[in-house]
Amino acid sequence: MKKILVLGIILTVIASVSVSAQVPEARFRHHRHGEITHFERRRLHHDDFRYHMARRREFRDGFRGRHERRHLAMMRMHDRRESYRFNHNNRRRLI
Repeated sequence: MKKILVLGIILTVIASVSVSAQVPEARFRHHRHGEITHFERRRLHHDDFRYHMARRREFRDGFRGRHERRHLAMMRMHDRRESYRFNHNNRRRLI
């Protein structure tokens, strides 16, 4: 009798834990400040990679010309602008 009672309690606890762990599925939620989508994150990573490659190319010969400095500054400005735009858009993000 004790075994049946203990087994029943254990099964009840397991069932209640599994039911409470289920979260209602929401298709969309509002975009919160600072959240970016997977595509936007990939895009920023790619732009960052391009910036670092250009910087390595610039420092390779040991001379930083005005054109090279301006080009890197423009790339950095573009990356910051894209990051701000991605973080402050009004799109909704899939969960």
